[in-house]
Amino acid sequence: LGNITPTMSQRYIADCTGANADQVDSPRCADPHEDPRRQPGVIEQKKEFFTPEGAIIDPCDDQPCIAKPADEFDY
Repeated sequence: LGNITPTMSQRYIADCTGANADQVDSPRCADPHEDPRRQPGVIEQKKEFFTPEGAIIDPCDDQPCIAKPADEFDY
């Protein structure tokens, strides 16, 4: 209970730091927000939204958005 981030949880600390740091690449230790925020369509969506006109676009063309893993991008 409490207002803590996932990386502050006892489970994350036990599974993803210290002696278990080699597991950092496991899905359990990954930041679930990193993959979506790196997608080119999402970057374009944010750029359009934060213009003075504030346009809202659908980067997935009415389809479910499926993110590529963040480590597949060179940025």
